Amino acid sequence: MKNLVRSMVATAALVFSSTAFAQAMPPPPSPSQTPPPPVNIHSTMGTRNDYRQGLQAWDMKKFESQPAAAEQSARSVADCLARHAKAKAGELVGGPMTDDPKYDHLMRALTGKYNVCFTAEARGLPMYVLNGALAEQIVRGENRAFKDFDTPADNAAAAAFYASAGGPTMDSVGRCLAIYSPGLVYRVIAAPAGTPQETSAMSTVYSETPLCNVRTPPKGIPTSEQRAAMAVGLYAWTHRS
Repeated sequence: MKNLVRSMVATAALVFSSTAFAQAMPPPPSPSQTPPPPVNIHSTMGTRNDYRQGLQAWDMKKFESQPAAAEQSARSVADCLARHAKAKAGELVGGPMTDDPKYDHLMRALTGKYNVCFTAEARGLPMYVLNGALAEQIVRGENRAFKDFDTPADNAAAAAFYASAGGPTMDSVGRCLAIYSPGLVYRVIAAPAGTPQETSAMSTVYSETPLCNVRTPPKGIPTSEQRAAMAVGLYAWTHRS
C-alpha cells in the first residue's frame, strides 16, 4: 500500500513538473492535435530596407511588378558571391532572427571585398531579397534530399528556433515552415519568381503545414518577402549546428 501511495505521489509530481515546463516554453503541437487558430503575421520589411552608403532604392511598385527581373538580378549577385566566397558564403547570410539583423556582413561584402558582384542591375534591390537569393543559392548548391514533411527530434529546440518574442513575423513563420515542411519550402525556392509554379508551391506549403498556424499566404506581405523568409529559414535550420 505504501509503495502504491509513493508511486501515485511521484506520478503527480512528474505531471506537475511537465505542466510547468510546458507553460514556460510550450512545445509545438503534435500532428494529431488540432492546430490553434491562424494568427496575424506582421512584416519586418521596415528593418530590411537599409540603403546605406549611397545605394539607390528600387521603386517598390516596379520591384513587385517585375519579380522575374528582380530575381534574375538577385540570383546573379548570389551566384557571384558563392563563387568568390566559396565556403564562407554562408557567413554573409543575415537578417532578422540572426546575429546580423541588418545585413551588415552582406552589405560590407558587396561594397568591399566582393564589389565585383554588385552589378548595376542589382543596386537598390532590397537587402532581404539579395540575402534570400544567397540563402537559396547555397541550399540549392548543396543538393540535399529534403522530405516534404519532417518531425524534429527535439521539439523544444525547434520551438526555440522559430520563437519570436514580439509575436509571429514572416521570419518566424518561414523558420517554422522550414522545420516541418522542408521539401515543400524547397519547391518554393526552386520555382522561378512570379510564376504559377511559385504561386502553387507557396499555397501548398502553407496549407499543408498546419503546425505553423498560417494556412494561406499572409495578406499584405510581398511574395518576395515570404520567399526570402522561407529560404533563409531553410538555410538556417540545415546549418544550425
